[in-house]
Amino acid sequence: MKKGFLFLCLLTALFCCKQSEERYYSESPEIEYTKALLSYYSTFNFGGIKSIYSDSVKIYENSLESYNVEKLLATLKSDESKIEYQRLEDSLHVEMIVNDKNETWVYGWYLWKIKYDNNTKEYKVPVQSSWQFLNNKIIKEYTYYDASIFYSRYDSIRISNN
Repeated sequence: MKKGFLFLCLLTALFCCKQSEERYYSESPEIEYTKALLSYYSTFNFGGIKSIYSDSVKIYENSLESYNVEKLLATLKSDESKIEYQRLEDSLHVEMIVNDKNETWVYGWYLWKIKYDNNTKEYKVPVQSSWQFLNNKIIKEYTYYDASIFYSRYDSIRISNN
């Protein structure tokens, strides 16, 4: 009887002490894909950028309206001739979570540096991005930054041209 009770207690302890699954990561393949993506942006590697996004990705950039990877690439290609210098500083902080819906998200915070045309003024913009991954491809992206710096740049160019 005593052995039966101890056996029952042991079984209960084994089933009740289930190891919780890991949900937060500082290293993962998805984080490495994200770092590669940001590197591709800074070098205008259009093939690299396209390889990380799924064909049906929805990209939200400072907007509630999404666009696809083809529009992203078209915008980047048009910007390439206007941007003299663009890179991401070594300020990147990324982490990955697997949420209660079993969705994989990578969150990134970084500083974007950019210089346009022959302008000697360099802009530093803090950026926050969230990327949802499925099968090692980004299927959804949310990116937010303060775009007022760019508006003031365009206003100063417009005023100087008048």
